Amino acid sequence: MNIDHRRGAAVTSRHVIAYIQAAWDDSPDTRLYIAAVHRLSNIGTVVTHVMQGISQEGFDAEWRDIHVLTFDNGLIGRSELFEGSDLDAALARFDELQSSEEPGAYP
Repeated sequence: MNIDHRRGAAVTSRHVIAYIQAAWDDSPDTRLYIAAVHRLSNIGTVVTHVMQGISQEGFDAEWRDIHVLTFDNGLIGRSELFEGSDLDAALARFDELQSSEEPGAYP
């Protein structure tokens, strides 16, 4: 399950693969790294990830988003993206998902 909560760049679950492919095609040297881990538990994590790249036209770009991930049998079962400024909303969503999965677990 993929859910994009971002306001300006929201991508539907159906289009996430095409979106990623188009981004890599435009900026093949893009680098992604985890800038911060905000929550980590046995059901998943909340991280800020940063992508930096240069488009085919020479435009330098940086994207900073908050990513809520939950795991299912060792694989990503849910992926929710939030604006980089929406940490409180991402943490609240993670806490909601966590409480529905495992009452009493982390934080």
